[in-house]
Amino acid sequence: MELRTVEFYNFGPFRGLHKLNVDPKPGLENRPLTLVRANNDIGKSSILKAFNFCLYGFGSQYSSSSITERARAINRQAAFEKDGQMYVKIK
Repeated sequence: MELRTVEFYNFGPFRGLHKLNVDPKPGLENRPLTLVRANNDIGKSSILKAFNFCLYGFGSQYSSSSITERARAINRQAAFEKDGQMYVKIK
C-alpha cells in the first residue's frame, strides 16, 4: 500500500479541511517512511486515530465504539457552529 495524501475534515483538533502529503520525495521512493514530529498537544496522536477511524471505523475490534470516543472525534468548534460533518480520506 502506498500512501499519497491524508485529508482531515473536522476530525479532532483539525477544524476545516487539512491535507497531509505523505508522498515520498522524488528519488526516495525506495525509502517509504514518513515521520511526524511536533510539540506536545499538536495532534500527532489524532493523526493515528484518524488512520484507525478511516481503516476500521467506529465499533471495530481496533476502535472504541463508545459514544464518548465518537463525540471526541468531531472538532468541538465545528460542532458548536453546527457543522456536524467529519471525515478522513486516505489516498
